[in-house]
Amino acid sequence: MNPWWVPLAGAAHVAEEVAAGWVVWARRRVPGVTTAQFATVNAAFLGLACLAADQAPAHPFLFFAMSAVLPANAAVHLGAAALDRGYAPGLVTAVFLYIPLGWAVFLGPGARPLAAGFRWEAFAVGFAISATPFLFQLLRLRLGGR
Repeated sequence: MNPWWVPLAGAAHVAEEVAAGWVVWARRRVPGVTTAQFATVNAAFLGLACLAADQAPAHPFLFFAMSAVLPANAAVHLGAAALDRGYAPGLVTAVFLYIPLGWAVFLGPGARPLAAGFRWEAFAVGFAISATPFLFQLLRLRLGGR
């Protein structure tokens, strides 16, 4: 699989979230979410995804870790849509790009043959990367931030 599919899917996903008003949608659920936070998180992800794609042959761990962000983020969108009983901004690309690409990278027929432990360690790192913005928001709310 061409590693550049990961940042391309990420760009399409961010475009869907922007077009669908993700920040406004998120702010109704978590007070204090800002456009600056959204832009920072997504710029960091896209930058790291591009770096991972560029360095994939030499540094596959980084590529696997950034690829794991896709199914982790898809799970968040699916959960949010289930809770809302409707559309959550980013859901379409999460389902039709993130889940298939996550499968292709980790389990698909073209998946790079790597030791299972290495693959799942990278998967865990990717999920941790995906969870970090949520954990910071939770911490901010717990500390009384707005």
